[in-house]
Amino acid sequence: MRLAIRCLQIILLQALLLFFLLATHAKAAFALSVSNLVPHSPEPSFPLSSYAIPDTDTNTNNTITTTTTTTATATSTSTSTATASPSHNDHPFSPLQKREPDSTSLADPVTTSIPATATKTTHSPSSHSDTPPPPPPLPTVATNDTNSNHTSSIVDGKAVVKTDLQCDFGDAFCNKVLAAVDGAAQAFSQVVSIKIGILLKVHYYSFCDTACTNGTYAWGAPSSQFTLPYDDGVDQNYVYPQALAKQLAPYSNTSVWADHDIDIEINHDAYLSTVDFDDAKANGWNGTGVPPGGKFWFKGDPPIESDQIDMEYIILHELLHGAGFISSWAAYFYSKSSPFRGLIDDLFDDQDLKMVTPGLSWSVKYGTGPVFISGFQPTMIFDKYLVSLSNNQTTNARNTSLADLGFEMQNFCVQGNQGYIANFVRQFTNTTQSRNAAELFQSLAQENTLSFTFSNPSVGNSTFNADSYLKKTYRNMTLQTGNSATDASTEQFGYTNNRPGLAISHVADFYNTTPDFLMVSSFRNGMNLSAIVDSIYSDIPAIMYNVTLPNGTLQQLPYRSPIGPGILRILDSMGYSTILTRTNYTTNGNAKIARQRSLCDDSSSSTSTSQSPAKKQMSDGHRARSSPATAIGGWLVAFVSIILTTGCYILCVP
Repeated sequence: MRLAIRCLQIILLQALLLFFLLATHAKAAFALSVSNLVPHSPEPSFPLSSYAIPDTDTNTNNTITTTTTTTATATSTSTSTATASPSHNDHPFSPLQKREPDSTSLADPVTTSIPATATKTTHSPSSHSDTPPPPPPLPTVATNDTNSNHTSSIVDGKAVVKTDLQCDFGDAFCNKVLAAVDGAAQAFSQVVSIKIGILLKVHYYSFCDTACTNGTYAWGAPSSQFTLPYDDGVDQNYVYPQALAKQLAPYSNTSVWADHDIDIEINHDAYLSTVDFDDAKANGWNGTGVPPGGKFWFKGDPPIESDQIDMEYIILHELLHGAGFISSWAAYFYSKSSPFRGLIDDLFDDQDLKMVTPGLSWSVKYGTGPVFISGFQPTMIFDKYLVSLSNNQTTNARNTSLADLGFEMQNFCVQGNQGYIANFVRQFTNTTQSRNAAELFQSLAQENTLSFTFSNPSVGNSTFNADSYLKKTYRNMTLQTGNSATDASTEQFGYTNNRPGLAISHVADFYNTTPDFLMVSSFRNGMNLSAIVDSIYSDIPAIMYNVTLPNGTLQQLPYRSPIGPGILRILDSMGYSTILTRTNYTTNGNAKIARQRSLCDDSSSSTSTSQSPAKKQMSDGHRARSSPATAIGGWLVAFVSIILTTGCYILCVP
């Protein structure tokens, strides 16, 4: 009897060990790895972009951090308190596959000068860049040395849009910045439904504290990006910005989210670039605080001057980039502002490098060694709807879906030493994919050759189906192309993020006089945002949309948002629920679009290289693999199981 009990105990122990083995491998298979979409390496450095504006400098003595709550509907109130900047957490074993931000678009033409030193400095938790040579001495602007908390107001909705503002230029000026941030957040939440609250992290500071890019007004980007493995309503082939991913996720609480959703940084140097210091003193400025009359206009200021830009206008533009109005296609090998170009500059002819591709899956050996590239990353959800429109009049002219082209690119991958950057480029330039990438470069060098083609509204009662003006006007949107796009310098918003050589994350210039002016690549001077909206909407038929009041009554309201109908329909197509297409983020049983398997899925293109930045990663397209420790543990459990089975057989079998 005792022998039978002992045998039973051994069998149970063996079963538990086998269960542990299966659970361990199941966890490894389920885990989706954290991975970057964009290249970043300590060498060479990535400066912020700039163009020539007179340099200015400031002495800052105080820091104000405010948190503002904005609502997801047309009316609202907000509270703000002084808070510490949130820290960023990575959770590799998450049902989401995290992506670092791939790209953004600056709102003004820029050029880039590579700094002579690669020493890295951090101005604040929300600002990363490499330190350039120090600028020449410039006029000093003193600021107040007082701290205060700000309370502002915006509200009344199902979920909130919060704003974390860090500003170093005294209460009076920072309150004006805060009001502009609030206004932009309210404009967004009035037309985009927010089911799960989002946080905008805004930092107003002098870019010359980290890199002299005084021509850059601001930048905006997603804090993080994810592939979504859910069963309903998502496309697993693309990467979603965090603000949108949170709305589409079937659950709201997960540690994988970054603690803020959108990054925005605003350049005080650009403000000071137009200040007439003598005139400011003549008009009562005492030399302390921020002088009046800068590039940015704020509500409450005297009437806007011809060279000023409404601050709320700038922030709203960058907010939309952070919400996902960005592309991951770029001339990574050709652009002189790309760090990859410097590594292969003398090895290839310029003409051979004129290719536009998705972001690269890359790594740096030992953290500072040679760069290896294994293939191409999935593209942004924004890119799913892009179509290259050939202006070639030959019989071979054709339109090209960038979605299809991206899948073709992801079929090219290499392993081991073949991934050394020179080897990778040499092999890639001999493929059909490279010829398609070269044709795309030539196409994008021409104006009006890239279109965002709208998907059909996902709900039948969409205003785009009911309104005759919208139905006729908004079948697609033309994006910015031409030499101004392909010759653009690095569009960068942080030390881990850049998109060299393209500026296609804007609409074409001819939209500047239409309701979709907001996402043109340059800002309109001399008119505040509300005046621009009033002027433009008065020239088109009234656009009416339905709103259901709390008592069930249906009411029609006019659509007059600075986020034009075309821009809003781009957000609709990406997956946002808006007041013109109210999906409420429900899928109605729509099946997910499963990830297309590439030729690289069945081959390991990983190399014996360490990833950069410090976060280790596997590129998407490689199946999750258990770690060496997990593999060793599995063999150990199997060995113990064999021993126990043998012992049980000896003891129990007569």
